[in-house]
Amino acid sequence: MPGVYATGDILNKPQPKITPVAIFESQYLAHLFTKETSDAIDYPAIAYTVFTSPRIATVGVSAAEAEESDQYTVEHFDYQNDWFRQVGNEVHAGVSVVFDRDHQLVGATSVGNDAVETINGLTDLIEAKTTHEQVERLIYIFPSIAHSYMRKV
Repeated sequence: MPGVYATGDILNKPQPKITPVAIFESQYLAHLFTKETSDAIDYPAIAYTVFTSPRIATVGVSAAEAEESDQYTVEHFDYQNDWFRQVGNEVHAGVSVVFDRDHQLVGATSVGNDAVETINGLTDLIEAKTTHEQVERLIYIFPSIAHSYMRKV
């Protein structure tokens, strides 16, 4: 209906119906109403999590979706042998990363105590379309979650 605007759960959309998405939509409407934009909304990569134990977090193309298509390559990494995870006695943890045909990171799923932080970092890479060569130039604090998962990209 013309002149009626809404954000969040009420919208019929494929994006997750979660608070950060509603905030993004509200920010878009503020830009639209102040005439800072007239473009249609353009959603970025959206990360979300399931607060289980261990946590499960995903962004972009999921490993399950990617494995059903020849458009993607999926790599799975178990953290059982990862030094940083062993320090915390974390035995059920890992990350799956999804690459397109150009080996561009387009999705990831992480399971573990720090899944949220892992996916937050990978969301930045997906949205910025960071290449493998650019990731190789990043040096992270050791030991850290970022150092652990960035070696997988």
